[in-house]
Amino acid sequence: MSLKYFYFLLSVIVLFSCGNEEESKEETNDQLVLNGSVMNVGDREMVYIYSSINPAEGAIDSVMLDSGKFNFVLDWQGPEAVGIQIGKQNLRFNHIILTPDTIDLFIDPQDRENPIDIKGSEVHNEFLAFQEKKNNYKAEMYDSLISEYYRADSTGTEEDKNEIRSQLTSVYDERVNLVKDYIADNPDSYIGPLLIRTELMYGKNYEQLDSLVSLVGSSQEDTKVMQYLTDRLERLQVVKTGNSAPEISQETPDGDTLKLSDFKGKYVLIDFWASWCGPCRKENPYMVKLYDRFKGEDFEIFGVSLDQNEKAWISAIEADNINWAHVSDLQGWGNEAAKKYVVNSIPHTVLIDPEGKIIASGLRGESLNTKLEEIFRKEI
Repeated sequence: MSLKYFYFLLSVIVLFSCGNEEESKEETNDQLVLNGSVMNVGDREMVYIYSSINPAEGAIDSVMLDSGKFNFVLDWQGPEAVGIQIGKQNLRFNHIILTPDTIDLFIDPQDRENPIDIKGSEVHNEFLAFQEKKNNYKAEMYDSLISEYYRADSTGTEEDKNEIRSQLTSVYDERVNLVKDYIADNPDSYIGPLLIRTELMYGKNYEQLDSLVSLVGSSQEDTKVMQYLTDRLERLQVVKTGNSAPEISQETPDGDTLKLSDFKGKYVLIDFWASWCGPCRKENPYMVKLYDRFKGEDFEIFGVSLDQNEKAWISAIEADNINWAHVSDLQGWGNEAAKKYVVNSIPHTVLIDPEGKIIASGLRGESLNTKLEEIFRKEI
């Protein structure tokens, strides 16, 4: 992972529909011819093409690599982003925008700078050009701050990290504004919703994501990426601020069933985490201090683990001294509570008031502390 993408994950992940049936629109089936050439990969490997918007749907098609070549001929509607996976080596190349044309794809996994080259897709080239512009924006400052953060994370204080994080956030926000401006200026471009999906979606609540999606023109409504974003919006609407928090009922480390509603009458912070999540574990000491400060004020933390290994889950609780309520169904990312709350990255938090209403999402660090101070100053 390049440093240029680290803070995006740090700030967003780490420090990560039904209506009335309408008359169907007339469609034309155009054809995609994708010719691939692969270097430095063993022969007779399977090559898979899949949607990079929703990889869980599985492969669209597959062919055998033959003498370093492969070919797909598919009915294709408009531009769509796909991924290419090469066999057992599990080489994956995502967000390749294909149009109903003849497109040539050149892949060399050993070329770390440019492992993939595409000819014949103007939309993809436009996407790459914008990405380069965005990534070059204040690049030296960005990379310097990332290096400073690494050092502060090892030897600095929490205040040092907060100061660097604030500067990183400022540069990151400026980059986000470049993306927003692009979408607003090009509402009928496929690249707009793709940028929301790949760069702006994670960590966004309903209101934030809705404001982004509203920038996209109606010409994109039938694309897979817009359908994905619309579906996500509908799921986020269920857990938006002001709504009742969906029930969570899972087992504790002792094997007892514990429900979120058991804590009605208190402010509850739902904390989605896992033993294998490094950023979650790093944040736990801060969470312990926070809990010790506010636990006497009708405040509880309700930890929901996305672990699959029960022993690892319990060991992490003990090692980190996180002595609040914990539950899990040990289904990893398939955790039912995580699905209900549209959790795609951890750590992730949801704050519930004593009536069981959602009052905030995604609060961490100082922003979480500030919110709790605001609540309990009013309550006391």
